[in-house]
Amino acid sequence: MKKIFTTISFFLLFFNQTFSQILKKYEIQGKIDMVNGVIYLIHYDNNNKRNIDSSRILNNSFYFSGKINGYSDQFYIKMNPKEKRNADSLNAVQIQVEPSKLKLSLNVGKFSKYIMRGCRSCDEFIKIEHETNLEYQNFQKDIQNIKDSILILNKQEQFNKKINHKYLSYLNSRHSSLIKPTLLYLLIQNDISEIKFYDYSKIYNSFSLSLKKSFYGKKIKIELNDYEKFFKLVGKKAYHFKAKDRVGNEFAFEDLIKSKYVLIDFWASWCVPCREETPVIKNLGEYYYNGLQILGISDDNNIESWNNAIEKDKIQNWVNISPDSKLINGIDLDQKIISSKYFVKTIPLLILIDKKGIIIGIYDGSNLNLLEKKLQAIFK
Repeated sequence: MKKIFTTISFFLLFFNQTFSQILKKYEIQGKIDMVNGVIYLIHYDNNNKRNIDSSRILNNSFYFSGKINGYSDQFYIKMNPKEKRNADSLNAVQIQVEPSKLKLSLNVGKFSKYIMRGCRSCDEFIKIEHETNLEYQNFQKDIQNIKDSILILNKQEQFNKKINHKYLSYLNSRHSSLIKPTLLYLLIQNDISEIKFYDYSKIYNSFSLSLKKSFYGKKIKIELNDYEKFFKLVGKKAYHFKAKDRVGNEFAFEDLIKSKYVLIDFWASWCVPCREETPVIKNLGEYYYNGLQILGISDDNNIESWNNAIEKDKIQNWVNISPDSKLINGIDLDQKIISSKYFVKTIPLLILIDKKGIIIGIYDGSNLNLLEKKLQAIFK
Protein backbone atom coordinates (compact mmCIF):
# COMPACT_ATOMS: atom_id res chain seq x y z
CA MET A 1 0.00 0.00 0.00
CA LYS A 2 2.84 2.34 0.81
CA LYS A 3 4.45 1.59 -2.56
CA ILE A 4 1.25 2.44 -4.44
CA PHE A 5 0.91 5.73 -2.54
CA THR A 6 4.52 6.61 -3.36
CA THR A 7 3.95 5.89 -7.06
CA ILE A 8 0.79 8.00 -7.17
CA SER A 9 2.49 10.83 -5.30
CA PHE A 10 5.38 10.77 -7.76
CA PHE A 11 2.97 10.82 -10.70
CA LEU A 12 1.05 13.78 -9.29
CA LEU A 13 4.28 15.62 -8.55
CA PHE A 14 5.51 14.99 -12.12
CA PHE A 15 2.12 16.01 -13.54
CA ASN A 16 2.06 19.29 -11.62
CA GLN A 17 5.68 20.10 -12.39
CA THR A 18 5.20 19.37 -16.10
CA PHE A 19 2.22 21.63 -16.46
CA SER A 20 3.66 24.33 -14.24
CA GLN A 21 6.50 24.48 -16.77
CA ILE A 22 4.04 25.06 -19.59
CA LEU A 23 1.80 27.84 -18.30
CA LYS A 24 3.46 30.62 -16.34
CA LYS A 25 2.19 33.97 -15.17
CA TYR A 26 2.96 37.30 -16.78
CA GLU A 27 2.19 40.67 -15.20
CA ILE A 28 2.12 44.00 -17.01
CA GLN A 29 2.34 47.02 -14.75
CA GLY A 30 1.53 49.96 -16.99
CA LYS A 31 2.02 53.71 -16.84
CA ILE A 32 0.32 56.16 -19.23
CA ASP A 33 -0.05 59.95 -19.42
CA MET A 34 -3.79 59.64 -18.87
CA VAL A 35 -5.40 60.09 -15.44
CA ASN A 36 -8.32 57.70 -15.94
CA GLY A 37 -10.09 55.68 -18.59
CA VAL A 38 -9.97 52.14 -19.98
CA ILE A 39 -7.19 50.40 -21.92
CA TYR A 40 -7.32 46.99 -23.64
CA LEU A 41 -4.98 44.05 -24.14
CA ILE A 42 -5.64 41.86 -27.19
CA HIS A 43 -3.96 38.48 -26.87
CA TYR A 44 -3.87 35.63 -29.38
CA ASP A 45 -3.46 32.37 -27.51
CA ASN A 46 -1.70 29.22 -28.70
CA ASN A 47 -4.81 28.19 -30.63
CA ASN A 48 -4.82 31.59 -32.36
CA LYS A 49 -7.99 32.60 -30.55
CA ARG A 50 -8.44 36.36 -30.07
CA ASN A 51 -8.89 37.25 -26.40
CA ILE A 52 -9.71 40.72 -25.06
CA ASP A 53 -8.80 41.88 -21.58
CA SER A 54 -9.43 45.35 -20.16
CA SER A 55 -8.01 47.43 -17.36
CA ARG A 56 -9.19 50.66 -15.79
CA ILE A 57 -6.66 53.47 -15.82
CA LEU A 58 -6.43 54.94 -12.34
CA ASN A 59 -3.93 57.67 -11.50
CA ASN A 60 -2.03 57.06 -14.75
CA SER A 61 -1.66 53.33 -13.98
CA PHE A 62 -3.12 50.10 -15.39
CA TYR A 63 -2.49 46.38 -14.85
CA PHE A 64 -2.84 43.13 -16.81
CA SER A 65 -1.96 39.55 -15.89
CA GLY A 66 -2.42 36.10 -17.33
CA LYS A 67 -0.61 32.90 -18.21
CA ILE A 68 1.36 32.05 -21.34
CA ASN A 69 3.73 29.39 -22.61
CA GLY A 70 7.08 31.13 -22.89
CA TYR A 71 7.67 34.20 -25.04
CA SER A 72 5.03 35.61 -27.41
CA ASP A 73 4.72 38.66 -29.65
CA GLN A 74 0.99 38.11 -30.16
CA PHE A 75 -0.07 40.86 -27.75
CA TYR A 76 -1.56 44.22 -28.71
CA ILE A 77 -2.26 47.20 -26.46
CA LYS A 78 -5.16 49.33 -27.75
CA MET A 79 -7.49 52.09 -26.69
CA ASN A 80 -10.17 50.76 -29.06
CA PRO A 81 -10.76 46.97 -28.85
CA LYS A 82 -13.04 47.05 -31.93
CA GLU A 83 -10.06 47.95 -34.08
CA LYS A 84 -9.36 44.57 -35.69
CA ARG A 85 -6.36 45.74 -37.69
CA ASN A 86 -3.22 44.74 -35.83
CA ALA A 87 -0.82 47.27 -37.31
CA ASP A 88 0.68 49.93 -35.06
CA SER A 89 -1.25 53.19 -34.94
CA LEU A 90 -1.41 56.28 -32.71
CA ASN A 91 -3.10 54.40 -29.88
CA ALA A 92 -2.39 50.76 -30.71
CA VAL A 93 0.85 48.81 -30.66
CA GLN A 94 2.09 45.24 -30.82
CA ILE A 95 4.19 44.25 -27.81
CA GLN A 96 6.29 41.27 -26.76
CA VAL A 97 5.57 39.44 -23.52
CA GLU A 98 7.21 36.72 -21.45
CA PRO A 99 6.16 35.09 -18.17
CA SER A 100 7.64 37.64 -15.79
CA LYS A 101 6.87 41.00 -14.18
CA LEU A 102 6.91 43.62 -16.94
CA LYS A 103 6.80 47.39 -16.73
CA LEU A 104 5.23 49.18 -19.71
CA SER A 105 5.25 52.94 -20.32
CA LEU A 106 2.93 54.54 -22.90
CA ASN A 107 2.13 58.02 -24.17
CA VAL A 108 -1.26 58.79 -25.69
CA GLY A 109 -0.97 59.23 -29.44
CA LYS A 110 2.52 57.71 -29.44
CA PHE A 111 1.95 54.06 -28.53
CA SER A 112 4.62 52.89 -30.99
CA LYS A 113 7.22 54.66 -28.81
CA TYR A 114 6.43 52.44 -25.84
CA ILE A 115 9.11 51.38 -23.35
CA MET A 116 9.14 47.84 -21.93
CA ARG A 117 11.30 46.86 -18.97
CA GLY A 118 11.82 43.51 -17.26
CA CYS A 119 11.44 41.37 -20.38
CA ARG A 120 14.70 39.54 -21.01
CA SER A 121 13.33 37.68 -24.05
CA CYS A 122 12.07 40.95 -25.54
CA ASP A 123 15.55 42.48 -25.17
CA GLU A 124 17.10 39.42 -26.86
CA PHE A 125 14.71 39.59 -29.78
CA ILE A 126 15.05 43.36 -30.13
CA LYS A 127 18.84 42.96 -30.27
CA ILE A 128 18.59 40.39 -33.07
CA GLU A 129 16.01 42.54 -34.83
CA HIS A 130 18.33 45.56 -34.56
CA GLU A 131 21.23 43.59 -36.04
CA THR A 132 18.96 42.38 -38.85
CA ASN A 133 17.82 45.94 -39.58
CA LEU A 134 21.45 47.10 -39.80
CA GLU A 135 22.16 44.31 -42.30
CA TYR A 136 19.09 45.36 -44.25
CA GLN A 137 20.23 49.00 -44.32
CA ASN A 138 23.61 47.86 -45.66
CA PHE A 139 21.80 45.81 -48.29
CA GLN A 140 19.73 48.85 -49.32
CA LYS A 141 22.89 50.99 -49.63
CA ASP A 142 24.53 48.24 -51.65
CA ILE A 143 21.75 48.17 -54.27
CA GLN A 144 20.77 51.84 -54.43
CA ASN A 145 22.80 52.49 -57.62
CA ILE A 146 22.18 49.10 -59.25
CA LYS A 147 19.70 49.12 -62.12
CA ASP A 148 19.88 45.46 -63.15
CA SER A 149 16.87 43.78 -61.48
CA ILE A 150 18.44 40.31 -61.58
CA LEU A 151 21.58 41.60 -59.84
CA ILE A 152 19.38 43.21 -57.18
CA LEU A 153 17.61 39.90 -56.67
CA ASN A 154 20.99 38.17 -56.30
CA LYS A 155 22.00 40.68 -53.63
CA GLN A 156 18.72 40.08 -51.85
CA GLU A 157 19.35 36.34 -51.88
CA GLN A 158 22.78 36.92 -50.29
CA PHE A 159 21.15 39.09 -47.63
CA ASN A 160 18.54 36.39 -46.88
CA LYS A 161 21.24 33.72 -46.54
CA LYS A 162 23.19 35.91 -44.11
CA ILE A 163 20.12 36.45 -41.91
CA ASN A 164 19.19 32.76 -42.02
CA HIS A 165 22.72 31.86 -40.96
CA LYS A 166 22.45 34.28 -38.03
CA TYR A 167 19.19 32.66 -36.86
CA LEU A 168 20.62 29.15 -37.25
CA SER A 169 23.75 30.01 -35.26
CA TYR A 170 21.56 31.34 -32.45
CA LEU A 171 19.35 28.24 -32.50
CA ASN A 172 22.38 25.93 -32.33
CA SER A 173 23.84 27.79 -29.36
CA ARG A 174 23.72 25.95 -26.06
CA HIS A 175 22.12 28.65 -23.95
CA SER A 176 18.42 28.45 -23.23
CA SER A 177 16.22 31.15 -24.70
CA LEU A 178 12.45 31.63 -24.88
CA ILE A 179 12.72 33.26 -28.33
CA LYS A 180 14.12 30.15 -30.04
CA PRO A 181 10.69 28.94 -31.31
CA THR A 182 10.09 32.37 -32.86
CA LEU A 183 13.45 32.30 -34.65
CA LEU A 184 13.00 28.72 -35.83
CA TYR A 185 9.55 29.57 -37.19
CA LEU A 186 10.99 32.54 -39.11
CA LEU A 187 13.79 30.34 -40.43
CA ILE A 188 11.37 27.66 -41.63
CA GLN A 189 9.37 30.35 -43.43
CA ASN A 190 12.49 31.64 -45.20
CA ASP A 191 14.65 28.61 -45.90
CA ILE A 192 13.87 24.90 -45.94
CA SER A 193 14.67 21.81 -48.01
CA GLU A 194 14.31 18.08 -47.37
CA ILE A 195 17.77 18.00 -45.79
CA LYS A 196 17.12 21.11 -43.69
CA PHE A 197 13.75 19.68 -42.67
CA TYR A 198 15.52 17.03 -40.62
CA ASP A 199 17.91 19.62 -39.15
CA TYR A 200 15.01 21.86 -38.13
CA SER A 201 13.08 18.87 -36.75
CA LYS A 202 16.11 18.01 -34.63
CA ILE A 203 16.23 21.58 -33.26
CA TYR A 204 12.50 21.49 -32.54
CA ASN A 205 12.79 18.13 -30.77
CA SER A 206 15.49 19.61 -28.54
CA PHE A 207 13.03 22.21 -27.23
CA SER A 208 11.59 21.85 -23.77
CA LEU A 209 7.91 20.97 -23.42
CA SER A 210 7.07 24.58 -22.58
CA LEU A 211 8.77 25.84 -25.77
CA LYS A 212 6.93 23.25 -27.86
CA LYS A 213 3.65 24.39 -26.33
CA SER A 214 4.37 28.08 -26.97
CA PHE A 215 2.58 30.06 -29.69
CA TYR A 216 5.35 29.59 -32.26
CA GLY A 217 6.22 26.14 -30.96
CA LYS A 218 2.75 24.97 -31.99
CA LYS A 219 2.99 26.72 -35.36
CA ILE A 220 6.35 25.02 -35.98
CA LYS A 221 4.77 21.63 -35.30
CA ILE A 222 2.07 22.35 -37.91
CA GLU A 223 4.70 23.50 -40.43
CA LEU A 224 6.86 20.42 -39.89
CA ASN A 225 3.84 18.14 -40.24
CA ASP A 226 2.99 19.81 -43.57
CA TYR A 227 6.56 19.46 -44.79
CA GLU A 228 6.58 15.80 -43.83
CA LYS A 229 3.47 15.30 -45.97
CA PHE A 230 5.09 17.29 -48.77
CA PHE A 231 8.24 15.17 -48.83
CA LYS A 232 6.02 12.07 -49.10
CA LEU A 233 4.10 13.32 -52.15
CA VAL A 234 6.06 11.24 -54.64
CA GLY A 235 3.93 8.27 -55.69
CA LYS A 236 0.70 10.03 -54.72
CA LYS A 237 -2.02 11.18 -57.11
CA ALA A 238 -1.68 14.81 -58.22
CA TYR A 239 -4.33 17.40 -57.36
CA HIS A 240 -6.74 17.95 -60.27
CA PHE A 241 -8.29 21.35 -60.92
CA LYS A 242 -9.79 23.61 -63.56
CA ALA A 243 -8.56 27.16 -64.11
CA LYS A 244 -7.84 29.92 -66.63
CA ASP A 245 -4.50 30.58 -68.24
CA ARG A 246 -2.78 33.91 -68.84
CA VAL A 247 -4.89 34.79 -71.89
CA GLY A 248 -8.17 33.74 -70.27
CA ASN A 249 -8.60 30.28 -71.79
CA GLU A 250 -10.14 27.67 -69.50
CA PHE A 251 -8.34 24.36 -69.12
CA ALA A 252 -8.56 21.23 -67.01
CA PHE A 253 -5.48 19.71 -65.45
CA GLU A 254 -6.60 16.22 -66.42
CA ASP A 255 -6.57 17.28 -70.09
CA LEU A 256 -2.93 18.36 -69.80
CA ILE A 257 -1.79 14.96 -68.53
CA LYS A 258 -3.68 12.98 -71.16
CA SER A 259 -1.08 13.60 -73.84
CA LYS A 260 2.01 14.84 -71.97
CA TYR A 261 3.93 14.72 -68.75
CA VAL A 262 3.36 17.90 -66.76
CA LEU A 263 6.08 19.84 -64.95
CA ILE A 264 4.56 22.32 -62.49
CA ASP A 265 6.86 25.25 -61.78
CA PHE A 266 5.98 27.14 -58.58
CA TRP A 267 7.77 30.48 -58.94
CA ALA A 268 7.47 34.29 -58.67
CA SER A 269 8.91 37.29 -60.50
CA TRP A 270 10.63 38.48 -57.29
CA CYS A 271 12.19 35.09 -56.49
CA VAL A 272 15.94 35.08 -57.30
CA PRO A 273 16.49 31.30 -57.55
CA CYS A 274 13.26 30.97 -59.58
CA ARG A 275 14.45 33.41 -62.22
CA GLU A 276 17.93 31.90 -62.26
CA GLU A 277 16.63 28.41 -63.00
CA THR A 278 14.06 29.53 -65.60
CA PRO A 279 16.50 29.21 -68.58
CA VAL A 280 17.26 25.60 -67.60
CA ILE A 281 13.55 24.72 -67.30
CA LYS A 282 12.77 26.54 -70.54
CA ASN A 283 15.47 24.56 -72.38
CA LEU A 284 14.07 21.29 -71.01
CA GLY A 285 10.58 22.29 -72.10
CA GLU A 286 11.77 23.08 -75.61
CA TYR A 287 13.92 19.93 -75.92
CA TYR A 288 11.11 17.62 -74.76
CA TYR A 289 8.33 19.69 -76.33
CA ASN A 290 6.48 16.68 -77.76
CA GLY A 291 6.16 14.97 -74.41
CA LEU A 292 6.40 17.65 -71.71
CA GLN A 293 4.11 20.54 -70.80
CA ILE A 294 5.27 23.18 -68.31
CA LEU A 295 2.62 24.70 -66.05
CA GLY A 296 3.70 27.92 -64.33
CA ILE A 297 2.02 28.82 -61.05
CA SER A 298 3.24 32.12 -59.67
CA ASP A 299 3.15 33.49 -56.13
CA ASP A 300 3.02 37.05 -57.48
CA ASN A 301 0.52 39.63 -56.31
CA ASN A 302 1.64 42.31 -58.75
CA ILE A 303 0.18 41.37 -62.16
CA GLU A 304 2.39 43.81 -64.05
CA SER A 305 5.58 42.36 -62.55
CA TRP A 306 4.33 38.86 -63.33
CA ASN A 307 3.59 39.73 -66.96
CA ASN A 308 6.92 41.53 -67.38
CA ALA A 309 8.80 38.51 -66.02
CA ILE A 310 7.02 36.16 -68.42
CA GLU A 311 7.86 38.43 -71.37
CA LYS A 312 11.47 39.00 -70.30
CA ASP A 313 12.14 35.32 -69.62
CA LYS A 314 10.30 34.32 -72.84
CA ILE A 315 8.07 31.70 -71.26
CA GLN A 316 4.84 32.71 -72.99
CA ASN A 317 4.43 29.19 -74.38
CA TRP A 318 4.03 27.75 -70.88
CA VAL A 319 0.56 27.37 -69.44
CA ASN A 320 0.72 30.28 -66.98
CA ILE A 321 -2.03 30.70 -64.41
CA SER A 322 -2.76 34.35 -63.69
CA PRO A 323 -2.36 35.31 -60.01
CA ASP A 324 -5.65 37.21 -60.04
CA SER A 325 -7.78 34.59 -61.83
CA LYS A 326 -10.13 32.22 -60.06
CA LEU A 327 -10.55 28.49 -60.08
CA ILE A 328 -13.56 27.52 -62.14
CA ASN A 329 -15.60 27.26 -58.93
CA GLY A 330 -15.03 31.02 -58.63
CA ILE A 331 -14.17 30.89 -54.95
CA ASP A 332 -10.47 30.28 -54.34
CA LEU A 333 -7.42 31.98 -55.82
CA ASP A 334 -5.70 29.53 -58.16
CA GLN A 335 -2.11 29.65 -57.05
CA LYS A 336 -3.03 29.72 -53.35
CA ILE A 337 -5.32 26.70 -53.31
CA ILE A 338 -3.14 24.68 -55.71
CA SER A 339 -0.01 25.47 -53.69
CA SER A 340 -1.76 24.36 -50.50
CA LYS A 341 -2.82 21.07 -52.07
CA TYR A 342 0.82 20.34 -52.86
CA PHE A 343 1.97 21.62 -49.42
CA VAL A 344 4.19 24.21 -51.13
CA LYS A 345 5.94 26.34 -48.52
CA THR A 346 8.94 27.69 -50.41
CA ILE A 347 9.85 28.43 -54.00
CA PRO A 348 11.30 27.61 -56.50
CA LEU A 349 9.71 24.21 -56.60
CA LEU A 350 9.14 21.80 -59.50
CA ILE A 351 6.75 18.85 -59.43
CA LEU A 352 6.81 16.27 -62.25
CA ILE A 353 3.60 14.36 -62.98
CA ASP A 354 3.15 11.43 -65.37
CA LYS A 355 0.28 10.73 -67.78
CA LYS A 356 -1.55 8.74 -65.12
CA GLY A 357 -1.63 11.78 -62.87
CA ILE A 358 0.93 10.38 -60.42
CA ILE A 359 3.64 12.60 -58.90
CA ILE A 360 6.99 11.06 -59.90
CA GLY A 361 9.45 13.75 -58.83
CA ILE A 362 9.97 16.89 -56.70
CA TYR A 363 12.87 19.23 -57.45
CA ASP A 364 14.22 22.61 -56.38
CA GLY A 365 17.10 24.75 -57.62
CA SER A 366 19.65 22.50 -55.93
CA ASN A 367 18.78 19.28 -57.78
CA LEU A 368 17.82 20.25 -61.33
CA ASN A 369 20.41 17.74 -62.55
CA LEU A 370 18.19 14.99 -61.14
CA LEU A 371 15.24 16.38 -63.09
CA GLU A 372 17.29 16.32 -66.31
CA LYS A 373 18.30 12.68 -65.69
CA LYS A 374 14.68 11.78 -64.95
CA LEU A 375 13.49 13.29 -68.23
CA GLN A 376 16.30 11.61 -70.14
CA ALA A 377 15.20 8.25 -68.76
CA ILE A 378 11.53 8.92 -69.60
CA PHE A 379 12.10 10.14 -73.16
CA LYS A 380 15.09 7.97 -74.14
